[in-house]
Amino acid sequence: MGGGEGRVALDIFDYIRIEGNMSYDRIFRWIGQGQISIVIPFGSSSGMVAKSSCGCCNANVALRERLYQRVARHEIIPVHKQHVIAPAINPATNQPYFFWFVDNTSHSDGTFESPFNTLLDAQDASNPNDIIYVYPGDGTDAGMNQCIVLQDSQQLLGSGVTHPITTTTGVVTIPALSTTSPLISNGYPFPYQLAVVLLNNSNTVSGFTIDGSLSGTVGYSKPLCIGGGPDLFSGDGPDMTNAQIDRNTLIMQGGVGSDAIQFSGNEHLGNIVIENNTFLCNDTVNPYNFAISIQGASNGVVSILGNDIQRTNESVGYNTGINFVPFDGGSNLLCIDILNNTIAVANLPNASGVNIPVDSDQEPFCVNLQGNNVTSPSGVPGYVLINNESSSQFTLASPDGALSGVILSNSGTFQVSGSFNFTNDCGCLPINVEP
Repeated sequence: MGGGEGRVALDIFDYIRIEGNMSYDRIFRWIGQGQISIVIPFGSSSGMVAKSSCGCCNANVALRERLYQRVARHEIIPVHKQHVIAPAINPATNQPYFFWFVDNTSHSDGTFESPFNTLLDAQDASNPNDIIYVYPGDGTDAGMNQCIVLQDSQQLLGSGVTHPITTTTGVVTIPALSTTSPLISNGYPFPYQLAVVLLNNSNTVSGFTIDGSLSGTVGYSKPLCIGGGPDLFSGDGPDMTNAQIDRNTLIMQGGVGSDAIQFSGNEHLGNIVIENNTFLCNDTVNPYNFAISIQGASNGVVSILGNDIQRTNESVGYNTGINFVPFDGGSNLLCIDILNNTIAVANLPNASGVNIPVDSDQEPFCVNLQGNNVTSPSGVPGYVLINNESSSQFTLASPDGALSGVILSNSGTFQVSGSFNFTNDCGCLPINVEP
């Protein structure tokens, strides 16, 4: 085994020693260490001194010093190197992760060496808990332009970003394997389209450009980018719970009810994380076009963190950045954290940056809005917050400046801190702030 070691020692006035060593081998690589020693002699000197007229005395002194040097030994001597390869075990199933690969320029085996060339093939071949890993291929949505319905605990991952995978031995990071993200869409015309990605329980969607504007018929709704919940299936769909949606670019254009992300009718929403996504919209007329919309949901915590909701100009973009409508009746709580997002609202009918109406016959609701940057044209409110439910509480904090909006509060509670400028920008609702 190749390697080497070097050691240097310096004695100062016979009482202080400074020493350092460095070694290298193929197993432990570079190892360095140093030490400082203080020498306290006991007893008298031996009387041996160096004489300038006789070199033999100097030689005796040098020999004595060499005899006094300690013997340096290695505590650990590397003699063998072994690579251990073990499967990545999913802690939820105690089984190895199973991957399916998709590349629209490939030959349809679903393996790393020869991926499927359509998302539909991966959907049909996969099982719950599998990972579907998608490459950008030729850069178009060819073979990736049909709605994919994820099964329970599946992950849909794009190759343009890194992905942490939790295993029984720790987190393994899959590096980005392409410089761009894959483009997926739903090319089916009305009434066959519903969403580009439909969610089930405990799904992850990460690292895609998801375009919901590439299909649909004028006058009808276009597909959602990502959707989940019974109401998307006329009340007969699964009551999905838990989702992670991060680092995607979501594009919408036109059509009533064309939301980038929508959860609807979820009675057990669970933990929803929507983080670090970019939302684009080229709409100019639609009064019901939301970037993120959660309607009729309960029993959950929704975290909307660090997203960028953009407009093309003051007249082109999303009607509402974030829209929530709580579940009617019952007593189960839905909590919303809206933190550190950038929202640019277009000048469209009934537009606002954040719209949260809580009425007296709806479930208790808690809302936490902090650190968001909401901009809107003149006459368009940044926030429309209505709290008429006595058990609901809205918490607002604006550390970076004033927040303008419209607030109507009857029996509910608003807890306000920071610098705020509550104004009736749209001229349509009274203002009644209860700090």
